[in-house]
Amino acid sequence: MPPAPTSRRRALVVAADAVARRRYRRILQGSGCTVREVVSGVAAVMAARAEVPDVIVMDMPLSDVPGREAIGWLRALPGGGKTALITLDWQPGVPAAGQPVEGLGLGLTKPVSTRILRQAISRILAGDAYQPVERPAGNP
Repeated sequence: MPPAPTSRRRALVVAADAVARRRYRRILQGSGCTVREVVSGVAAVMAARAEVPDVIVMDMPLSDVPGREAIGWLRALPGGGKTALITLDWQPGVPAAGQPVEGLGLGLTKPVSTRILRQAISRILAGDAYQPVERPAGNP
């Protein structure tokens, strides 16, 4: 078993839905992250301004502002351009699901299985965010 890391990664979960927040929090904690949860894009910006996260998992659409607008605000914060980002949305993104979205991080199309989300989080925490996430045919 590898030694425990001396410092945990900081994660920010942005989701209006409590069930989604709980799911993302559990997966991130299982990946060794400390997790802060917020329910809106504006709250995400405030939280990231107080403490820059290493990774953000953002469930779209947001309840208050367009997701791309919130992402722009987050990226504009000091250190925000280095924060890894995973977005989950019902609308398929371009490029295809599981591929990096220019300036946005890794975009996944909902529904996303726990296995795929864990794989995406592992890759993004390892600094390998720009490799496609394996998505078997017929298994979202």
